Amino acid sequence: MLSRSYLSSKLSSLLFLNINKNILAKLFNCSLGDNLYLPLKANEIINEVKSENPLEEIPIKFFVEGMYYVIGCDNDFKHSEEYKNLLTINEWCSKLVKGIIAAYIKESNYLDGYILLRGLYITSPQVDIFEKMLWCLQCEFKKDKKLGDELKNLIEYGKTMKYPYAYLCESQLLYEDGKYADAKDSLNLFFSFGGESSEEILNFSNELRKLSDLEIGRENIRSNPKYALELLLPLLEHLEEDAYLYYYIAVAYRNLGLSPKAIYYLNECMRLDNTIVDVFNELGLNYACLGDYDTAIAYFRKVFEATRSVELCTNLIMCYFNKGDIDAAHAHLEIAKKIDGDDEILKSIEKMLRGNITNDGD
Repeated sequence: MLSRSYLSSKLSSLLFLNINKNILAKLFNCSLGDNLYLPLKANEIINEVKSENPLEEIPIKFFVEGMYYVIGCDNDFKHSEEYKNLLTINEWCSKLVKGIIAAYIKESNYLDGYILLRGLYITSPQVDIFEKMLWCLQCEFKKDKKLGDELKNLIEYGKTMKYPYAYLCESQLLYEDGKYADAKDSLNLFFSFGGESSEEILNFSNELRKLSDLEIGRENIRSNPKYALELLLPLLEHLEEDAYLYYYIAVAYRNLGLSPKAIYYLNECMRLDNTIVDVFNELGLNYACLGDYDTAIAYFRKVFEATRSVELCTNLIMCYFNKGDIDAAHAHLEIAKKIDGDDEILKSIEKMLRGNITNDGD
């Protein structure tokens, strides 16, 4: 089901004791043809020695925990099948290990809790056990990001089994990665497969809806600005302090040819955050669209001085050209060529300027 490369290393914390087959038959009410090595954690042996208890009286719960632990770490371990047989024919074993798991979780030892839950799930695949297992792994992942692949693999397994909780966990993981639209889709699948709602999940769903609309709207400000505004404008009620929201709305309005509205939202953006460089570029573009080239140049120059971008330099060239200052346009053309002489837009502008000189000469 999962890659065991990481968890298999946990087996090094176990000791294996050779238990006589007659003792095994007495303890687990079964008949084995041979002795069997049973696992237990090394720290349990140490504790028994410190307590001066005879090793032949080691509590059976330590062996039960050890067997579930081995199965949880590596289901292909040499004696896994024997362990599963011993555990499944005795119902008390699962009840005993559930108590051990609860104690680990109480101590915030989520990794050991997860491993035991995985062993329990392999011997008794039930949805509630899977959900507890996935929850434990989520908690441990917050402390140890190396378990990211383990978590994703477990989520994928849960999805193949159509377990609703797997989709909820996937949604939460995508949310943390800033993939809000995908997170919303996963949450919808959580509900589709019978996931039950709660106040916490409803709040998460509402938050996702807003952030998903923001993400999709942002992606469409140039390709489909009208649709983008349908998503973005209602968000002002909830995200009125988000400077970037105003910026995205402004870009959409400019792409619809509504520069006065764009300038209004850009000014609102600057009121909230005056450090966003792209806002100055957008202001320049909008004033250029309105034919106010001097104001546009002032904004473009601020951005160009900060970035030395060929794109900003071409904006300056076009503003100077459109206001009739051909000398300044040519001067900035030379500056732009030093920055990136291979820029295709710059080459087109240079060709246009040369054509303009030829026409003037005629």
